[in-house]
Amino acid sequence: MSRTDEKIIELLKYNTGKALCDSGDAYGRNYERNQDIDFEKTDRVEYEIYTDNNGNSSIDFSVSLYHYLNEILEINNITDFLNESYNNWYNNLNDDDDDCDYSEFLNYIGAYSNQKYIENSYNYDNNLTQVIQYYIFNYNNRVFVFLQIHGGCDVRGGYTDPYIFELNGYLTGNVDVFGTIDNIDVTNTYNGYSLTDENGNEIEIKENSKVNLDFYVMDDVSIYD
Repeated sequence: MSRTDEKIIELLKYNTGKALCDSGDAYGRNYERNQDIDFEKTDRVEYEIYTDNNGNSSIDFSVSLYHYLNEILEINNITDFLNESYNNWYNNLNDDDDDCDYSEFLNYIGAYSNQKYIENSYNYDNNLTQVIQYYIFNYNNRVFVFLQIHGGCDVRGGYTDPYIFELNGYLTGNVDVFGTIDNIDVTNTYNGYSLTDENGNEIEIKENSKVNLDFYVMDDVSIYD
């Protein structure tokens, strides 16, 4: 297991505590549900077929956050330096400083970002198994990201501390999914949220449909320049 794998799993299982705004904690927080999961053995795309009282079936699918992040993130000597620099900078903040203003840190290390605000995948179409917050920046002609994983219940709180990874693929909350359902080619790229054929037509789902799904990540990070 690589250092990147280990760190992603650590963040997924990190105890983010109990937030005042938490609701639904009777079902367990994300980090609590993750404790006994062997993420390396999980499916890249998880799905479940639901059948209503009228016999109509539908499919719900989500992209494994672990497998997705593992494909696009990397830890190396530069990220070690950046994380150490960020921790030193953070620990020297004054009480009235804004610890969420990453732009101040970027000025401190000579980096820049075209991203105005911290993005949260919950605010957009999102098919990941967990919510993430992220802030992408450029340093020495390479692309990096501050990443936080939501480990709580209510999306307004319960995030891990930010950790810096190098970014080697397009980061989004809504990932391109493709595959087959009953030997028919399907994808969510036609409308962004449901699985359709190449003409955008909804696929008929049966309770015993044969489903084979995967996801695709664009590896061009020049879009962040």
